[in-house]
Amino acid sequence: MELGQLTIGKYLLHVRIVDLQGRIAPLWRVILLRYLLISVVAQLGVLGSLLSTVDCLLIFQKSRRCLHDIIAGTRVIKARP
Repeated sequence: MELGQLTIGKYLLHVRIVDLQGRIAPLWRVILLRYLLISVVAQLGVLGSLLSTVDCLLIFQKSRRCLHDIIAGTRVIKARP
């Protein structure tokens, strides 16, 4: 499993997390900025709930990048099976 496919879901769906230049995103960026930061902020009561909702809803914008992607400077792409 490559660094761009950290979860079973990403592996099964053949998607990968890359930076904005198309290279596999560094592990520290994926863990700290993409997962951990949003998870910690989500614990902040009403503000965290609002931020989590905004994070999910941003998938509907043209770029299809959620808030955690924007913060981490990443995007999700289809990987070759």
